[in-house]
Amino acid sequence: MPYCTACGAAVDDADTFCQQCGHELGSPLSETNAVDGDSDSGPDESDEDPFERGVAGFALGYPVQDRYDPFLLGSVVSLLGAILPPLQLFTVGYAVQLCRGAARGDRTQPPFEGWRDLLVDGGRATVAVVVLWAVVAALGASLTALLAEAGLGGWDPLVLTAVGLAGLYVTPAVLTTCAATGRVGASFSQQFAGAVAFRGAYLKGFVLWLGLALVVGAIWLASWFTLVGPAFVSTYGLYLSGAFWGYHYREAARDGVVPALAPEAAEAITSPDHRVELADSR
Repeated sequence: MPYCTACGAAVDDADTFCQQCGHELGSPLSETNAVDGDSDSGPDESDEDPFERGVAGFALGYPVQDRYDPFLLGSVVSLLGAILPPLQLFTVGYAVQLCRGAARGDRTQPPFEGWRDLLVDGGRATVAVVVLWAVVAALGASLTALLAEAGLGGWDPLVLTAVGLAGLYVTPAVLTTCAATGRVGASFSQQFAGAVAFRGAYLKGFVLWLGLALVVGAIWLASWFTLVGPAFVSTYGLYLSGAFWGYHYREAARDGVVPALAPEAAEAITSPDHRVELADSR
């Protein structure tokens, strides 16, 4: 029995057209049909899960997953921010939203819109960083004062370096939980930032993140030859960091370390205890 060359359905010898798909029997497949057939038999790339690329691959691709305009808009705003520094908050705010989207498990990046929300998110992240490093500075000053009273002033550089490195280490955890929960208070709680920072996976991620930051930094320095290049490189580096740490929050949530976030809504959806912790932090 003959078969249709387009859809494979059985046909009669007397048929001119396939009763199943309407293809003219005996004629070659058109280029369009051939392409359609190939796409039907293979996986749909649009259904690819970006989280399956691993943290580095995800962080590199997520900021431009489906559209480039958030990156371009953020870069232009960052460039204008060289003249009006407060404008940088909008770019920072989008990096926060990228982190939140990754933490929720969203496969596509959020649009660069809602200027008020971008400003609030950027301002909230800035406050978290200022508070954190104010604490770090106060701790460093207190320790150096104690060393001076004990006659151990020569240890000051070593102690200050250790305190500074500790502050640098916990900074991503603070910013990540701030982005995920939308609350500065949660950024400094043991249930959130503490739980994230004291994971073995976080230490490995921190080392990898430093390596990526060094690469981005080298590109940033080279981009000064183009004058406007640094704004674009710094924006991409900021977005990359947001996606990178949002991925880590999602992994920590999957391990039950921190509350999981509902898609498109920064609300805890795991255990009742986690929901209580999130409510208390607010």
